Amino acid sequence: MTGNGFVFLSDYAATSSRIHVVGEVIFHPFDDAKAEGGFWCYADGPAADYTWSIAGDTLTLAPDGGKDACGIRGFIWTGEWTRVK
Repeated sequence: MTGNGFVFLSDYAATSSRIHVVGEVIFHPFDDAKAEGGFWCYADGPAADYTWSIAGDTLTLAPDGGKDACGIRGFIWTGEWTRVK
């Protein structure tokens, strides 16, 4: 839930170093007032596997095999994410 009554329908399973994700990865519900609303991927995938690691305050995500079949998800997720305190 986003807290605004909208549910993100992504499905994932994580281990200590990998994450398997399936689903559309919605960033805004469809809305006539928001041109960017909709899915990053199709509602049933494509699925992807990512490796992840943490060093200090930095999370590093990388698609297993070097590429995510859902290009926009790969573009957004891949890289280093730093916790802001």
